[in-house]
Amino acid sequence: MRKIPGWFAIGEILTVAYVGLCMVSVVVYAPFWLVGGLWKRRRRPAERGIRAWPLLAVLSLVAFMGVYILINDDMIVQLGNLTVWSAALFLLTVTYAVAAVASAVSLWRAPAEIVRRGVRRFSLIVTVALLIAAAYLAYWGIIGLRTWA
Repeated sequence: MRKIPGWFAIGEILTVAYVGLCMVSVVVYAPFWLVGGLWKRRRRPAERGIRAWPLLAVLSLVAFMGVYILINDDMIVQLGNLTVWSAALFLLTVTYAVAAVASAVSLWRAPAEIVRRGVRRFSLIVTVALLIAAAYLAYWGIIGLRTWA
């Protein structure tokens, strides 16, 4: 415990709120993307990557939390050894990091003329949030977490 400035604490709270809202927005809008992609007139191949990668990243975090909740009964045995559960946690964290970076790459490589402005802006906002979360998780050693090692 140490004393920090008030602006720093407020900045952290706002960053967590920003990242959380972005992740929730991806999950909320994903059904509309999937249903809209089924109609021929709404298909845009250039937008698939900048929509799919953030969704994969958020779903991998949700799956991580699901696996963690499922193994809560006998955590020492399940995570202390290389088991399906500990390997799943490892793979899900790596999947999150790869999907967050792939989201940034696909957004960067998507032609600005083809991708709609609103989709590009939304994807940029979400991708920045995913990269912030990935950097935070990597800093604390969660990305690539090997509990059996």
